[in-house]
Amino acid sequence: MSLEFDRETKSITVVKPYENYPAFAAGIQAGDRILAIDGKSTENMSLKAAVKLIRGK
Repeated sequence: MSLEFDRETKSITVVKPYENYPAFAAGIQAGDRILAIDGKSTENMSLKAAVKLIRGK
């Protein structure tokens, strides 16, 4: 996986994007909050569900 996540109150926060992975290349930075994935709000979403959506098929 190219990102390390931490759950803050009602949002998912990027702890560390790993170099040489798509998220890093896309400019994702530590501290970025992920508010939605493919139009789905991440509020109250589990990390497991978020990771599944981010990884895709």
